[in-house]
Order: sequence, then structure tokens, then C-alpha cells
Amino acid sequence: MHSVLAVSAAHFRRLCPHQRTHKLAEIYHWQQAIVLFQRVISNPINFEEMDAVLSTCMLLAMLSFSTERFDPSSSWIFSSDPQALGWLQQQGGLRGLLAELKGHLEKSVWISVFNDSDDGFDTFSNERPGTVGLPPAFVELCDLDEASTVDNNPYHAPVRLLAPLIPLKGGIETFGKRITFMGWIRPPFFQLLLEKDPRAILIVCWWFASMIELKQWWYYDRVKSECVACCMYLETLGDQRILPLLEVPAQACGYPLRHIDGEESSPLVFEITED
Repeated sequence: MHSVLAVSAAHFRRLCPHQRTHKLAEIYHWQQAIVLFQRVISNPINFEEMDAVLSTCMLLAMLSFSTERFDPSSSWIFSSDPQALGWLQQQGGLRGLLAELKGHLEKSVWISVFNDSDDGFDTFSNERPGTVGLPPAFVELCDLDEASTVDNNPYHAPVRLLAPLIPLKGGIETFGKRITFMGWIRPPFFQLLLEKDPRAILIVCWWFASMIELKQWWYYDRVKSECVACCMYLETLGDQRILPLLEVPAQACGYPLRHIDGEESSPLVFEITED
């Protein structure tokens, strides 16, 4: 209940930004939801409460994205605070719950949503080794080869997850497939983000660009601003391997890239190899 009211207040706050009461309501209900949620998950989950727990987890994840008008200069990219990326780290919480509730999910009201996050070929959760199906530009940049796996190369899993999102077409009906990207990310890659690793930042920047396209109220301001911040940071580094790969996310967030090698930048097209 508190998580639903918190998200509702956040929506009102966005529609009526000058009314302070909505912000206060959002904070109060968010706090109450977190306290109760932590109490429930600190013990074995009662399967009768499964849907309430899953719903709360997803709504709290929404709230972690939702923000007031966000400025790129406020991004975690330009912060030394390790907690500045906590809003993104929270997106992995659902995966742990799904693992714990495995075997009971068929009875959940969310089962059709979970099923819609992938297809019958595990395209959007694929973790197979090697480079088949991966964008060649990312294969080269991230030093991937046929021996690469999700365990021996921290870039392999996120690139594998990003690959089917690059050519993905469609509107809100593709949301489930796009949003699961961060839920599958492993700790080694998240550590690279904390360390401001340029290749990791580029990968997540492409995911931000994919999410921008759907323009959902609760995350749009943040992912667009974060995408701009990533482009700003990476362009400043001047890495000639990365600069051409910034064109697509820069176009998505409206960031004006400077000339690359003296020429105007142009949209970059990927050819993804298939079996």
C-alpha cells in the first residue's frame, strides 16, 4: 500500500511540481514501504504474500529512478560518492526475489509480465559464451573472443544483454525486454561503473539510450540526463576507440558531439552477426 501511494505521490509531484505536499507524501510513504519491505524479506517469504513482495520491490525500483528535474552535472559520473549509483544498483533486487520464489511464480499475477521480458529463444537473457551475435565494434573494444564468458570477462554479460536491444523496434510493448538489462548485471560490471571505467560507461550509456526511446514519466528525466552525462564524460576523455560509438546515444539524448577527426559525426549503424 505504501509503495503504491509513494509512486502515486511521485506522479502527482511531476504533474504539479510546485506543490510541496506531494513531495512530502512521497517521502513519507517511501520510507514506510522500505521499513515494511525490509522486515518481510529478512525472513523466509510467505508465498501468500508473494505478489505483495514482488510488487513492492518493483515499485521501490521505480521510485529509485524517479527524480525531480535532473541536471547532468548531478550525475554519479561527476561524483566521488559511491552511493551516488545506488539508484541503479537497486534494480538487481528483483532477480534475487525471483530466484527465491522460483517454483511458485506460475501462480503470481505478474507471471505474464515476467514471461514478456524475454522470448521463446532466451534472446534477452542469453549468457552463452563467445562472440556470435555480438556487435563487432563492442567485441573489439571489450577484448571479447570465442573463449569469453560471463565469468572471465566482466563486459561479456552486459554486451550480450545489450546486443538484442540495439535493433529492437517497437514502443511500450518492448518495455519488459529493455528494463531487465540492469537486473541481469553482475557485481564485477557494477564495480567497473563505480570505478568510472570508460567501456562500462559506454555500455550502460547505450542502455540509457534504449530506455529514452519509450519516454516513461518515472525514469525519463534521469536516464536522459545520465545519458548526457555519460556522453560528456566519455567525449572529454578523447578515446578514439569510443568516440565513434557515442554517436547513437548522443543522438538519443540530444547531446551535441563535437567534430570527430575533423568531420561531422553521423549515425552509426551496427551489423550484428548471427548463427
